[in-house]
Amino acid sequence: MKSKLVCLLLAAVFLIVCASCGQDKSKSGVSADVRINEEDILNDVVSKTDKGFQFQKIDWKAERTEIKEKVPEASYEEKLTRLKTQEKQGSKEVTVFYNFQDDRFCSGEILLKFDNKSDYEAFLTKIKGQAQDFFATPPMSNSLDDLLNGKEVSWEGNDKSYVRIRPAGQGDYYENTVSIKVEMPKTLFGEKEKPPKIRITAGNKEIDYAYEIKKWHGENNEKGNSFSSIMKNDSEFEILNIKLGTVIKIRFSRAIPDTYELKDYILNEKGDVKFSEQTVQTIPMNLNSKTGSFVLKENWAASLSSDSDDYKPGAVLRGFKLTCEWNENKYIYMFMVKTDAMPVS
Repeated sequence: MKSKLVCLLLAAVFLIVCASCGQDKSKSGVSADVRINEEDILNDVVSKTDKGFQFQKIDWKAERTEIKEKVPEASYEEKLTRLKTQEKQGSKEVTVFYNFQDDRFCSGEILLKFDNKSDYEAFLTKIKGQAQDFFATPPMSNSLDDLLNGKEVSWEGNDKSYVRIRPAGQGDYYENTVSIKVEMPKTLFGEKEKPPKIRITAGNKEIDYAYEIKKWHGENNEKGNSFSSIMKNDSEFEILNIKLGTVIKIRFSRAIPDTYELKDYILNEKGDVKFSEQTVQTIPMNLNSKTGSFVLKENWAASLSSDSDDYKPGAVLRGFKLTCEWNENKYIYMFMVKTDAMPVS
């Protein structure tokens, strides 16, 4: 009888030790799971802290080996410096990315690709309702209603961590796909967040661009940049001949600006404004998700020239300035193209 009692006591002690070990492991800051509950997905993916946000309760700057141990099925993509898991869950494919900088965890992203549009749209409605309850404040860019129209919404933590929800209703692989991404504060790596890169295309041609920082995280730039300085100082800057009527697309690498304005200038051969500032035109641009687009139409100011050479094919030099603002930050992207003075009939 005593031996049975001793065995029971030893078993109880063993269970308590195992339980305490499990609790200590859960406090290590790494908890990853690819199983997704659509009804409570934000709580599955985003963790709130005193200062901001985390991805799946993983400590920022956790080592890659630590996360790999927790998610052994994840494959490492060396060129993209990320771990990746992917599996089919019902009517959707779920892909999870764990991104690294210097082998330290810096952001996590989950992609949900739905088999059909109706499931995709139903999920957007669900996550809109969840976001209203989950976040204490409205999104910093766009509104939750815009989410249903395919536009990104994002939130910023006090520590400059970010949560971004990006829908993609149309377009090749990413059709009917929703991305939820949580990004580490850049200051944890001792660097300030950089302005988003852009990619400008006209059909299958990629257009070079330059930039001008007006104000970025408290730093002001009074010197500025100009089309003429670009032409003078950057010998590798290529100016393409683009046909009137072409759709030009501008894709942001991450969060779209809160406000933006696109202006069109007629330039002389040195890159200076050819006519008065009154001839500068503001171009309407459609901005959907991370991509803006506009049709390259004729600029009426090109017809002010009395030089017959300006009416030859591709003789009009045009400069475009896209001024973007994110909260207090202001950044200007600049590019140039050559066009005809007027459409060819």
